[in-house]
Amino acid sequence: PARHGWGGISAVALAWDRLYGDNPGVANEGGSGDERGRNLSERAWRVLEAFRARGLAGGRAGLDELCGEHPELEAELRLQYEEWAVALVMPSVAGAVGEELREKVGEGDEGPDLGGEAGGGDGADGAGSPGSPDGGSGGGGQGSNSSSLTSKRLAGLSEREPCERYQARGELARGGMGTILKAWDRDLRRALAMKVLRSGPPGDEDPGLLGRFVEEAQVSGQLNHPGVVPIHELGLDSNGRVYFTMQLVEGRTLKEVFRLAQDEEEGWTQTRALGSLLRVCETMAYAHSKGVIHRDLKPANVMVGRFGETYVMDWGLAKVLGRDDRHDLRLCHDDHDAPSLVRTDRQDESNSHLDSPIMTMDGMVIGTPYYMPPEQAGGELERVGTQSDVYSVGAMLYQMLTGQAPYAAPDQRRGSHAVLAMVLQGPPKQVHTVKAGVPGELVAICERAMSREVGDRYGDMGEMAEDLRAYLEQRVVRAYRTGALAEFTKWVARNRMIAVAVAAALLVGFASLAWIAHAEKENRRQAELSADVYSLPWHEARIEQLWPALPAMEGPLRTWLAGARALAARLPVHREELAVLDLLGEADEAGQRSFGSSADQSLFETKRNLVLGLERLAGEDGLIEQIEARLADALSIRSRSIDDYRDRWSEVLLSISDRELCPDYGGLEIEPQVGLVPVGRDPDSGLFEFAYLPGGEVPGRDAGGRLLLRDGDAPILVLLPGGTFMMGAQGDDPQQPNFDPEAVIQRDEGPVTRVVLEPFFMGKHELTQAQWVRWTGENPSLWQPGPRNDLVKSLLHPVEQVSWETASLILERRGLRLPTEAQWEYAARAGTNTPWWTGSERGSLAGAINVADQYAARGGATWATIEDWPELADGWVVHAPIGTFRANPFGLHEIVGNLKEWCRDAYTERYSTEPRAGDGLRESEAPGRAYRDSSFRATANHARAANRQSLGPRQSASQIGLRPVRPLER
Repeated sequence: PARHGWGGISAVALAWDRLYGDNPGVANEGGSGDERGRNLSERAWRVLEAFRARGLAGGRAGLDELCGEHPELEAELRLQYEEWAVALVMPSVAGAVGEELREKVGEGDEGPDLGGEAGGGDGADGAGSPGSPDGGSGGGGQGSNSSSLTSKRLAGLSEREPCERYQARGELARGGMGTILKAWDRDLRRALAMKVLRSGPPGDEDPGLLGRFVEEAQVSGQLNHPGVVPIHELGLDSNGRVYFTMQLVEGRTLKEVFRLAQDEEEGWTQTRALGSLLRVCETMAYAHSKGVIHRDLKPANVMVGRFGETYVMDWGLAKVLGRDDRHDLRLCHDDHDAPSLVRTDRQDESNSHLDSPIMTMDGMVIGTPYYMPPEQAGGELERVGTQSDVYSVGAMLYQMLTGQAPYAAPDQRRGSHAVLAMVLQGPPKQVHTVKAGVPGELVAICERAMSREVGDRYGDMGEMAEDLRAYLEQRVVRAYRTGALAEFTKWVARNRMIAVAVAAALLVGFASLAWIAHAEKENRRQAELSADVYSLPWHEARIEQLWPALPAMEGPLRTWLAGARALAARLPVHREELAVLDLLGEADEAGQRSFGSSADQSLFETKRNLVLGLERLAGEDGLIEQIEARLADALSIRSRSIDDYRDRWSEVLLSISDRELCPDYGGLEIEPQVGLVPVGRDPDSGLFEFAYLPGGEVPGRDAGGRLLLRDGDAPILVLLPGGTFMMGAQGDDPQQPNFDPEAVIQRDEGPVTRVVLEPFFMGKHELTQAQWVRWTGENPSLWQPGPRNDLVKSLLHPVEQVSWETASLILERRGLRLPTEAQWEYAARAGTNTPWWTGSERGSLAGAINVADQYAARGGATWATIEDWPELADGWVVHAPIGTFRANPFGLHEIVGNLKEWCRDAYTERYSTEPRAGDGLRESEAPGRAYRDSSFRATANHARAANRQSLGPRQSASQIGLRPVRPLER
């Protein structure tokens, strides 16, 4: 475990406990959560976490003792120990397991492609389309339905080995094609939803049903939108049933949300519910753009999470445009159920068959047709398209406005076929007859969406979304235009001659027009004030994207400031309106204002929050001042870094391009780099170094040419020459490049690859705690200066406990980035091809590296890696200040040892992809992120130039820091 850093993380906690008695860093380095699980799996996980926190005392012998202490958990403890060992400690084995899983899943996919070109459905996968004489409609034979999966693909799915990764934990729901279970993902320790195919015995699945089931997974899996639940995996469970897993969505159905909004319970209002329905429209607009029609939209198929996230569920009846339809959605009617029959309410209530669900010709259950458009209810499948989904969303809006579904009656129980007959006979009751007081704009939106004729509805879901958004933002709704100006325009159109005569003869006509213009202006002003509720959060969120403070960001910064200043100018008006609202309320015992209705309470709180937000925006050191300062930096950085140092730049540019003065650069010609200030050549490496001005002050040099480092100094970047180098290591042939005996064991270090890199700037040191605090205002490091810590004396120590995700974000904001693995190894080797840049023998590292040693042992450290080099005492218990140890031939200090360092690449266990031209980045979808090994508590073996490891992008550790790079601008 120490080889890969994970067992050592628990030892960090142990060392801290022995030194100081408590451990503030455990939470960031693998500490367990509260004891919440009641089942064996979760209890075993907690016990094993505690075992890991003790440093895995005794290894497998310790595990045997642990099982003896908890005999009821023995099987689960041993299973989870093996899972942990494979996944975290032995990445090469975990990678092999992953490859085996990939082989089971297969690489090809002959299902629907939503990438922009829908498949044509040429009939090669099966018989004709549904409804044709040789197709799979009506009379049975579902197995002959046209399929987007070939017979080979179906057979391959059935032949896969069962997956035991998931543990079922109860049923959540049942659908037309399968059962939805709650499942526990043993590998990733998370709860998921698993949909299992409803079928007969394993291996005897109906090919038609299986094909539809798989297509549902493929369609959902390709709809990459926040409103569609992500699909994770398709496979066979331990019982041999076909399944697919997806995100577990916890919340309420839209039907429940509508009920809460009707009663204004739990914070739900009509406006908030409309926001959820708007997100349904946006989701479906995206799906339609991908050529997918849902065909079963209803409130029960929409889930709303605790924080407003809205998901469109159950794509089992979806159709991909341009492909043969897998479903025959014509409704299956018996003669006595013909919708043309005349029926009475008494007959409807007495006939039990009317309460049965609607079934399609291919056996799919689609429930009652309250939300079904007439063309679908009438079996006109060729007319069912995107505007059919528009109708269904309109029916959902109808239910939200009236409190009941279309055609439903609160005092009657109508069967499915009775409702179907009503859909075919005519429209439902008008909204205003069911419930009075509904805003006319919403009624107009609902009626247009639910028009009987397809052509009278909204042209697409985007148009409906725009009208809903316009209503929420108090703008003009296209489906419903009112107001003085609109009414006057219509009157002129009907009475053109009278209007002309009156306008010519009477001044009152002009006065009327002036009054109308004034009213229109006032309406626009009110709409503008109302829109501030939405504009303020947008401006607040946008500031995180206005980085870095460089000249290229001038335009976006000015645009943001113009909108923010306009918002701030309306602050006095909002304050006045808040004062008026405040008078209408009463103070409770806590001094809070309370109102007679929840609507008034919501209006007051919304206005109060808006005023507070605008004060934060416009106040002293508020967001506007911060962005003004950022804009000033962007406008001045060129003069501060180039114009103010013009003589230095002239000298540097001439020297770099001179092959005799600077042979390492090979005649490289560059331009002055915005944000960089030349600080001269390193006296040992001969390479030029630059201060990155947005990060602090420009440092000086002593009489010997050494940099004088202070807490307030900017990061120093070294201009590294481009070139070709051999990346990786191999332990098979001493005569071949980059021979390293350790590479025989560490297979993730090969194969050795030739990489060509462009010149780039690399941090001379690891980023310091002082520089991180200057950029973020906080110091996340476990080892930092403080009254209880005499191991770290200054903020010149490198920053640690920063995740890959955070490091990437902060560096990108400042115009920097993490190095690629190729850039890092090129910089660490500095022209050498031996295991260490100092040579082939471990002893050559003395004075150049900070690793686990006897000095750390004398300081109280207890990690096992100290015994690896009994003779070494490097002078530091934990990490040392930057620049402490001997630099490599490129002038880079602590490039190995001191701290491990993040790289930009996703981690793969072998170099399986070609490096990208220029920076050597290897593209991969792997979840882990690479870092280069060796730290103050690692062995010298970890400091080899080719050694590499991985960690999750959101994880951090007190042994991992970062070193910035910047591309050379040409």
